[in-house]
Amino acid sequence: MHELYSGRLLSVSTEVIFKKPVLKKIFFMIKNFADARPDDLLAHSRELLPGLTATERRLLEWILADPDRVPLLSITEVSRAVECSEATVVRLCQRLGLRGYGQLRLLLSRRSVDPVDLARGPIELDESDHEILVKTLGHAARLLETIAGRITAEMDANFSRAVDAVGATHRLLVLGIGASSAIAQDAAQQLRTIGLRVDSPIDPFTQLFEAGRLERGDVCLIISHTGTTTDILRCADAAGAAGATRVAVSSYRTTPLQGKVELLLVTGGLTPTFRPEAAMNRVAHLLVLDALVTAVALRHRDRSAAALEYLHSVTATNQI
Repeated sequence: MHELYSGRLLSVSTEVIFKKPVLKKIFFMIKNFADARPDDLLAHSRELLPGLTATERRLLEWILADPDRVPLLSITEVSRAVECSEATVVRLCQRLGLRGYGQLRLLLSRRSVDPVDLARGPIELDESDHEILVKTLGHAARLLETIAGRITAEMDANFSRAVDAVGATHRLLVLGIGASSAIAQDAAQQLRTIGLRVDSPIDPFTQLFEAGRLERGDVCLIISHTGTTTDILRCADAAGAAGATRVAVSSYRTTPLQGKVELLLVTGGLTPTFRPEAAMNRVAHLLVLDALVTAVALRHRDRSAAALEYLHSVTATNQI
């Protein structure tokens, strides 16, 4: 089964998530977790020590001895270090009020993050490996902060209209060329998991062919960093001529793509040295698309729940 958390669809147990009577409860759980503080959890866990089994107590004492190592370890690594079963790790997390070990890792990862100067400038020719890593992450953090702080009324309106269109469509075509192709494939997969009929061909000629076969009421979702790729522009023209609603996610506003779509979601762009289409811009596109998936799923909860139930039944047989 899956849940919606931070815009992503994450795997959790079938018994809890997306059974229709508890949808509202789950969404409040997610909100409460977003506000949770690691130190409060650790203080609460110490209070539980006397009532735990011997194995659970040994596990919790191991966690309390060095909470900062937990986010770096898988559940298998923890169980081996403490010499307990993975089921014991999950059971302890649930005793702490969490859904599982993944949530414990995520919560404790917030605990001891050293402040980093994100304004370190561009990557230079003689940059050390450490500085390249820090600056790349810093640039991405600044980009996302800038985007979140500059959501205009137009962006809000376009996003809501995009949610309406995608949620109501009978057929969705998701397109991307080059580096944007992987983003398109990811978005298409996420949208399938919430019950939408989605096509996302990789071949440019097939993309153009399918764009021309769309009909009124269909949606063509386009991902393009620059908004200037000729293959994508031709697809936008073909989809428009067919009567489809065109939604685009792009880094820039004033591009040829702007005049060829009904709804434009602009993420802004940062271009570091050596990287004309850097991963940080693709991360911004992924997150905007995740927000779109989340909003559509919440707008059509019954459909999303049914699709995710079926997805779990299909994937469960392939898990160890």
